Amino acid sequence: MPRKLLRTFSVSVPEDGNYYLAAWVMGVNGQNLEVYLDDDRFPAGNLPALKKGWQSVGLTDTKSYGQKPISLSEGKHTVTFRCKGS
Repeated sequence: MPRKLLRTFSVSVPEDGNYYLAAWVMGVNGQNLEVYLDDDRFPAGNLPALKKGWQSVGLTDTKSYGQKPISLSEGKHTVTFRCKGS
């Protein structure tokens, strides 16, 4: 069984609103990272690492790959990054 490659972070949101998410990631073999919020079953979007090496990438829509804001309520949330296919 493959090992799941994921990292979960806790974030505090100061007020309700739409937010953009970006992360510093290591690109390997063009893999995308799926981004999950709280206990959502489906990803909120992808972090597409389009080249090899360290890079800053923003959350994109799972279909169009356009930059996508996420709607968050005030308070604590969890953000999980998961390597697709793991």
